[in-house]
Amino acid sequence: MKMHLTIAVIAATAILLSCHQKQNEKVAMKEIVLDELQSNASSGLVYKDEEVQQERAFKEPEQQKPTSPLQKTPPPVPADWDKRIIKNAELQIRVKALKPATDAIQEAVRSSGGYIASASEVQLSTQLKSEMLVRVPREKFEELLNRLSGYADSVIQKNITSEDVSDEYTDTKARILVKEKTRDQYFEFLKRTKNIEEVLKVQREITGLQEDIEAATGRINYIQHQSALSSIHLVFYQDIPVTTSPNTTPGFGLEILNSVKTGWTIIQSLIIMLVSIWPFWLIGIGVWFIFRRRKLKLIQTK
Repeated sequence: MKMHLTIAVIAATAILLSCHQKQNEKVAMKEIVLDELQSNASSGLVYKDEEVQQERAFKEPEQQKPTSPLQKTPPPVPADWDKRIIKNAELQIRVKALKPATDAIQEAVRSSGGYIASASEVQLSTQLKSEMLVRVPREKFEELLNRLSGYADSVIQKNITSEDVSDEYTDTKARILVKEKTRDQYFEFLKRTKNIEEVLKVQREITGLQEDIEAATGRINYIQHQSALSSIHLVFYQDIPVTTSPNTTPGFGLEILNSVKTGWTIIQSLIIMLVSIWPFWLIGIGVWFIFRRRKLKLIQTK
């Protein structure tokens, strides 16, 4: 009887140890998945917006500080709407000399902190033409544009366009914050999840959110880059003077001499043409000879 009781206790202990081991394996697997997702989220694209980084560093603790009645509220800082505006310009000018103008334009671009993205030069029948695409910091845009216009002998065309992307920038930034908060909530939910199926489902949700965050972050970085640098499409050219011979009317004697030369040229051409058709002359002479011979025979028979 004691032997059977001992065997039963040993079997129950083995079953309990097996269940406890399976539970530990599930917990370990969940922790591995959680660590992997958190490492993937932290190794994503770096968000380059300084405003969002400041919002993350200084959140609610400073907002909950009691304000003293004697403390003065600082005046609101006006919004710089221009920093989210993409500016472009098209400038076409005529210059006196192309080479000195090219050197001056390149120096003006360098001194303004910009660069020449592309350049080409072509020589036409009446023009020496050069074309450039200039990228310049937005705070130097108007200054450089006016400076380039000053090199012109005359301004042919000048157009300025702007695209306001402030709303898109703000909306995209807000969507990133919402998705990051949702992702963090999924991480917290994942810590309490014990079912492996729920772990995999949450993992898929976190992966989708992370992809959306990276795509939106890329758009934010693109808007920042485009709004930080403005574009100037510059075309400048130099006119080439066209030389024409003076229009002189020949005198009467010269016209007579030219007419004689023209007539002699016509006679020479006619002689050359008659000589060139010598086979037809031979055929014609042969036909005439045969016709004449037959005519003589007819006369003799009569």
